[in-house]
Amino acid sequence: MTKKKYLVVITLLVIFGVLISILFSSQGEEVVESTQRAFFRNIGKTSCIYVDETSKKDAVSTYGLETKIVEGVLYDGTDREAFVYSLISNGDINTFMHSYADVCLVEQKEDENAYILKYESRQVYFTNEKNVQIDSFTVVIDKGSKEVTVIPELDSSLETD
Repeated sequence: MTKKKYLVVITLLVIFGVLISILFSSQGEEVVESTQRAFFRNIGKTSCIYVDETSKKDAVSTYGLETKIVEGVLYDGTDREAFVYSLISNGDINTFMHSYADVCLVEQKEDENAYILKYESRQVYFTNEKNVQIDSFTVVIDKGSKEVTVIPELDSSLETD
């Protein structure tokens, strides 16, 4: 084996070793988690945000069974997608219960009475193990009253590591 080939093989082995050590370290878990988030965000999603702040005490939840109007909030006529993301970021709409969530707009449509935005939320929380729960919800903005309503969907899934 020539000296150049020998150096290339050694370099590749070192790079491979570093990658393996990162994947098995605590940083590796973060790399895997961010890769999973990126994968979730890129499957048929229009846009996504990462949410890790706690919500307001009286926030409307996207999980559960109740359809609720977001009290004290009226649609201001700006970009609908940005408006709803601001409600989520400000804590007026609560998309998770524990650690954090990725929230992605998957569909946006309009009828004569309302703007309808469908979202998926990937919530991560920890018990004795890591849990990933995917929930769907719809935000309806009434064109006349400007009220914002959150409708949780019943099709959630749960994964554990």
